[in-house]
Amino acid sequence: MLLECKAFYESWKVKFITKHVWLLVPSLFFISFIPENATGITNLYRLLVVLPLILSIRSSDVEALWESSTAKWFVVLCGWMILSLFFDGVSYKDVKLFWRMLNLVALFYLVFLVFRYHLPKISNLQPALLFFGFLGGLLIIADWGGLRDFSVDSQYYRESGRGIFHHHLEVGWVIGLLGVISLNQFLRAVGWLKLFLYGGLFLFFSIVLLLVQARGGYVLYSVGIVILLLMTPTRRTMWLLVAGAILMLVCSIVFRNELAALWGNVLARGSSSRLPIWNNGIQAVTDSFSALLFGHGLSAVAENMVGHFQVAHFHNFFLTHTFYTGLVGIFLYFGLVVNAIKKALSSKETLVWGVLVLSMQVAFMTDGDRLAVNPSAMMLCFLLPLAIATFSTYERS
Repeated sequence: MLLECKAFYESWKVKFITKHVWLLVPSLFFISFIPENATGITNLYRLLVVLPLILSIRSSDVEALWESSTAKWFVVLCGWMILSLFFDGVSYKDVKLFWRMLNLVALFYLVFLVFRYHLPKISNLQPALLFFGFLGGLLIIADWGGLRDFSVDSQYYRESGRGIFHHHLEVGWVIGLLGVISLNQFLRAVGWLKLFLYGGLFLFFSIVLLLVQARGGYVLYSVGIVILLLMTPTRRTMWLLVAGAILMLVCSIVFRNELAALWGNVLARGSSSRLPIWNNGIQAVTDSFSALLFGHGLSAVAENMVGHFQVAHFHNFFLTHTFYTGLVGIFLYFGLVVNAIKKALSSKETLVWGVLVLSMQVAFMTDGDRLAVNPSAMMLCFLLPLAIATFSTYERS
């Protein structure tokens, strides 16, 4: 009986990995827009992604994973972050953060399995993300009460979101990411139907992003589009630039009052106290030589006071990551990111993931917390593209 159960389990593992595991990536994107609270999505992620991956771990896959030089950077970085949990002793908070690290490891292992066993399916990944992202965008608009009654002076863009995207910054990140992906698909599309489809999606995500008024999303979107266009110097790119310039001119005339009010709202928020927040971060990072070199540990508290307000972190990922993991951690992080970007940019098929990872580094200059996360905008808008970029050339390594 035990032998039969073991044989069934081994057979299930092989079938799951070689036939179905790739479906978990678009499924993760889909479930992220549905439940109303982050706890529900976290539980779904652990049930639908983490648990199946733990049950399907095979030594042969782990050995193959270790062959990737970029994966080694990732493993060492994760190891250092886990080690930093013990810098201030052991507590229940450390257990929770360890589970978050497991979420991160599961995501990278999932993407690795997809590249190892489902390369023909990789071409379906971007359309699948755009499809579910479009549905998510419609749900976000529905939360606003529709576009017809939408006002740039309302607070809906700050108060409404879907699933894990419960803040206008997070909504801006994911919509900006979808905008860059849709542009990439448009530039590579063959046939008028696909051109119309991806062009329409690009316009849809661009409009939603504009209304969200999230400056971090603007940065991700703008930097990603500029890099993508510069790296795709084709006739279609030229015509797209001409059409975009004409459209912007027309919109600036027809909707001049609405656009003026929108940009007024964006500019009215000023720097959102970023300079004093960063000053607090610099002081915390340089508190001592050991803190600068090794960090305060992943379970340390990055909350700080600016005037009469308490902020959760230092609103600069590089500064916050250095606070938690020190110069050692930031060195390992840059080693991972640089290697992943180099791999992704080496191929037209994976170019967009390298562009997204690079664009997020610019967005991280004004926001971003720790890497140890439950399903979140950080996971889908940065860690997922980073994982794809990490293994994008696995078949040629």
